[in-house]
Amino acid sequence: PARCASLAVAAVALGLAVEDHFGELSPAALAWLTLAVLAVLAALVLPRGGGRVAAIVVASVVPVVGAAALLRDPLLTGLLTARPGPLGDATPFAYRLFLGASAVGALLVGLIAVGGERTQRRAFAALVVTQSLLGAWVIGALPWPGIDVLLFQQESWRAAIDGHNPYTILFRDPYRPDVSTRVYGPGVSVGGVLRFGYPYLPLTFFLAGPGYLLGDVRWSSLAAIVGSALLIALTRPSRASRLAGALVLASPSVLFVTCMGWSDPYVLLAVAFVYFCRHRAPRLLPFAAGAMIVSKQYMILATPALLLLAPRPLRPRTLARFVAPAALTGALLTLPLVVGHVRAFLRSAIFLQFHQPFRADALSYLAWLAPSDPGRWTWLPFAGAAAVWAALLLGARRIRADVTLSLAAVMLAFFALNKQAFANYYFLVIGLLACAMAAAGSDEAQPA
Repeated sequence: PARCASLAVAAVALGLAVEDHFGELSPAALAWLTLAVLAVLAALVLPRGGGRVAAIVVASVVPVVGAAALLRDPLLTGLLTARPGPLGDATPFAYRLFLGASAVGALLVGLIAVGGERTQRRAFAALVVTQSLLGAWVIGALPWPGIDVLLFQQESWRAAIDGHNPYTILFRDPYRPDVSTRVYGPGVSVGGVLRFGYPYLPLTFFLAGPGYLLGDVRWSSLAAIVGSALLIALTRPSRASRLAGALVLASPSVLFVTCMGWSDPYVLLAVAFVYFCRHRAPRLLPFAAGAMIVSKQYMILATPALLLLAPRPLRPRTLARFVAPAALTGALLTLPLVVGHVRAFLRSAIFLQFHQPFRADALSYLAWLAPSDPGRWTWLPFAGAAAVWAALLLGARRIRADVTLSLAAVMLAFFALNKQAFANYYFLVIGLLACAMAAAGSDEAQPA
């Protein structure tokens, strides 16, 4: 269907946007981001069943336009020949091995696209194994990628095992003073020490635990990526759902995200679990929705999704019965680390987010426009997300029915207008688009 093809175009375009400059702003990356935005808009207005003419336009013309935009950029050869960021210092043999494994992955995706049912299943299983091995290799090849996120998660778990609350500890500043000011803003790093504790919500802390016990929290991140792909592909098995799972596993940014140890794969896992529960375990859906909303700070924007997930007909009592267990789940996952340390939690996980500086290298339209006073535009991403939610909740019934597509549109608007937007955020959007693609291709959308 046309919607499914448009979502695939959006996911691929976002992957190429991140690949172009490692998730930072560049002319080609902005062009790919714009293509993704247009493809998502097309998916929102195209009918579920599509139509031959619309499908041809979306599946054929739009990629041609995107390719033409890329051809105008001098970094074209970089996409084809440059070594991926995490493997920039790999030996020639290791790099050839990586290219060979990547080629195998591309072949397996092709088999999923054109093969029969048995071929699809085997190719997807082989892709899971291939990408898992690649992720494991990246983790082993780069034990310390020099990013603060990995420091926060590793040190927080080390402190927790020693009996300390992760929100009450302090971290050493891993960056030079000039880089630190650009990343954290003035006054956050004092004497080489960061004045905050664990900067994420408790659920991501808990999910990172198994990886830490194995020696590196990135093992948990890799498991979350693979688990998300499996949930997307197997909840409603079909060619479209397997291709959607393959989009997550084979996205150009997947190894970069794995290497850096960002927490966003845990958010994607929570969303994929909501998708699974909606179609295979509806009794667990309220609890899954509650976990999704408390998975990371920006997921508070997903709260209106409760209106889409609640049973129909939507009445106050029905909504209350759905929201109550969702709220209870969120509280149980959050309060154990917060009670007794409320001030430290608010300082580290909430207030810090509002003090994050404007990043001129962010892959967003705000950074591209480079306003003279970016502090005055902090409301813009929230206004954009609210406008998208208003259009979705008040618009056509066929749009309201697709929760994952709605979340993808909201998050894409929020990140594309934000003062900070990098590879990890757009990887989450790619995963949301994959969920929506699986739903559209499996004809799962139900009228509200």
